[in-house]
Amino acid sequence: MKEMLAELAMVEGDLSTMPNQRNRMTQDGQENVVFEIKALHLISKAVKGDYTHSDFMNLNERTGPQPQEY
Repeated sequence: MKEMLAELAMVEGDLSTMPNQRNRMTQDGQENVVFEIKALHLISKAVKGDYTHSDFMNLNERTGPQPQEY
């Protein structure tokens, strides 16, 4: 009986973490899709020869670091 209760508690603990894990996986997946789209866009521009140096810089490199707000 104690073993069953212990296993039930473990299963309940696992179930309670599932929504958080799902949300993280969804967010990570969306970030990966955005990264892949940007990479494919740059590859397409490079293949066409339609690019400039600024196309390969991220926003911070273009505009410089932004001051942090406190």
